Amino acid sequence: MQTSACPLFLLNLPLKMDAQSKRQTSICSPPFYSSSTVYKMRVRLYLDGDGNARRTHMSLFFALMWDVNDTILKFPFNHKVAFRLYDQTPVP
Repeated sequence: MQTSACPLFLLNLPLKMDAQSKRQTSICSPPFYSSSTVYKMRVRLYLDGDGNARRTHMSLFFALMWDVNDTILKFPFNHKVAFRLYDQTPVP
């Protein structure tokens, strides 16, 4: 996981992932913060979908996590969250 000033978080996945595998149904990022000591969050990726999207789509979820700083933060969380997926398949 990498961070930048935006904040931007990059989660790199292994090159060989079997989306149909029953062994691991999702990939969960380590917890990270929107900036220093602010909202704690993580993302969870289901390569073979989840719920109604199972076996037809990929599912990606954003989750806020409890943290000791919650008492000083503004809720409900109403900030914009954007996802970008990059295909890093090597070009032959």
